[in-house]
This record gives sequence, C-alpha cells and structure tokens, in this order.
Amino acid sequence: MESEQTAEVFFINFIKDYMLGKITVSDSEYFTEGAFIFDSTRTTDSFDNLGVSSIQISQTDRKVLAENVVNFCMSVSYEKKFQKSRHCSVSTKVTSTVVFDSGCWKISSLHVSVPSELLDFLDFYPLVEDANKLADIKNEFYKTSLAMDMDSSKDPLTGILHRGAAKRLIDTALLTQNETSCAFLLFDLDNFKQINDNYGHMAGDEVLVRFSSLLSDSFRSGDVVARLGGDEFIVFMKNASLSIVEERARQIKERVPALAAEYGGNLSTSIGIAIPEKNGTKFEQLYFQADKALYNTKAAGKNNYSFYA
Repeated sequence: MESEQTAEVFFINFIKDYMLGKITVSDSEYFTEGAFIFDSTRTTDSFDNLGVSSIQISQTDRKVLAENVVNFCMSVSYEKKFQKSRHCSVSTKVTSTVVFDSGCWKISSLHVSVPSELLDFLDFYPLVEDANKLADIKNEFYKTSLAMDMDSSKDPLTGILHRGAAKRLIDTALLTQNETSCAFLLFDLDNFKQINDNYGHMAGDEVLVRFSSLLSDSFRSGDVVARLGGDEFIVFMKNASLSIVEERARQIKERVPALAAEYGGNLSTSIGIAIPEKNGTKFEQLYFQADKALYNTKAAGKNNYSFYA
C-alpha cells in the first residue's frame, strides 16, 4: 500500500511539472528506457515556452495492474496565460502507467489527449501570443473547412450541387419539413442530344451551364438545386405552396428555349413534380415519383410539367 501511495504522489507531482513544461520526454529520471509517449498537446517545441501555464486536476482514477505497476487516469484543466490577454483553457485527459524501476517510480507509458474538435487547429496554438486570437483562428479554420466541403459537394461542370450532396440535404430537410410544404422537381432537357450531335460537346456543356444558372437564379437560396447527371436536374423547394411550385415550373419552361437559340432553338424542358405524401419520405422515393411524372410529361408531348398522382 505504501508503494501505491508513493506511486500516486510521484505521478501527481510528475504530471504537474510535465504539463508546465518542466520535464522533457527525454528525461531518464522520470521515464523508463523505451517508454511509450503520445501527447496531442505537444505540437511544437515552442508550446512550453509560450506564456505562463497552470493546471488543475479534477479527477484521478488509479488501478493496480500488478505488483509495483500502477495505471492512472485523470482529467486535467490546462490553462495558458498570455501577456495583455485573458487566459485560455483546454481540458485534457491523461492516462499513464508507472512502474517501480531501479529503486524509484518511473513512467513507462503516457498518453495525453485533447478534445477532437481542437486537434484541427491546435498547431496554431503555440504561435498565438494573444489568446483572444484563438477564437478567430478557430472560426477561420471552420470557414475554410466549410468552403472545402462545399467545393467537394459541387458538380464540376455547372458549379451547383451534385446528386450525393443534394440527397443528403433533401433527406435532412424532409425530417423537419411539413409534408405538404415542399416539392421535388425533376428536369430533363428535351432534344439536348441534338445539340451535342450537331454542334459538339462544348456547345452542350455551355447549355448545361446556362440551364444551371437559370435554375439557381429562379429559386431561393434555401432551395436545393442540383445536377443529377447528363441533362437531368432537380430542385427541392422548401416551404412552397402548389401555386408557387407551378409558377416556377412555368417560368423555367418558358425560358429554356432561349438558352440554345444559336443552336437551332429546339431545346425545351420536361418536368416531373412530386409532393411528399407523409412524414418519413426519402429522396429516392421522391425521385422515383418525379421520374414517373416526368415520363408522363414526355408522353404527352414534352415541354411541360406534370405532378405525380
């Protein structure tokens, strides 16, 4: 029991000095030869030398693994104070095994972790002399991450969302939308193949980009506008009455021919529209229904819209 108490005293004193930067990982007085050390908070050599640190241990658990071998787990509040600024605090978790080696206690393994949300920008921490700037760095990081995520969600040709990104957004919206207040519109460009065949794929790509712009400009920023592939597009309208849905469908139908006027003016669009009938409806079900409605539109002569019934 005395050795366990000694181990605890040793470890508490060690972790305080270690977190304050007074002990290095190469210090053989505290670490066994070949000790395993993983410390997420030590991202640069300057971390220990920047500002004044203090720690507070809020909880410690101890487990005797074998004779003269003790495992510790503790929660640590780690504060870093900078000149001319308020302090910052990071909660860490420390786990370690200490062994009685050569007449004294030493660390054979040490793991210091931080919350995963901090790992992404912790590398900037030692480089910031003003603690208030940490919030700015974090916000900038998340803005950049969001921009990168949005770029990876876009169709590379048209710049609007691709199918996978649209599906995720629509399925999420369907969890909160009233079933009668949203609509799924599926667009297919009639006679589009003739443009590719007669004028080349670059002309076809230009028409697809123009149609994407028409959709983006015709619907609200909160609506989901996406290209499924080829000349097939979708729009998911939120909080929209049937009259508004029909008005938008008519507007798109009337404006499409002008998008390819220089290529013969034979371009039009057929539209299939599905309205969720119940809560729990998913993207794939709405797509299936809108596709059925689209088939009916084409069978009736194209260049129009139909609701799924």
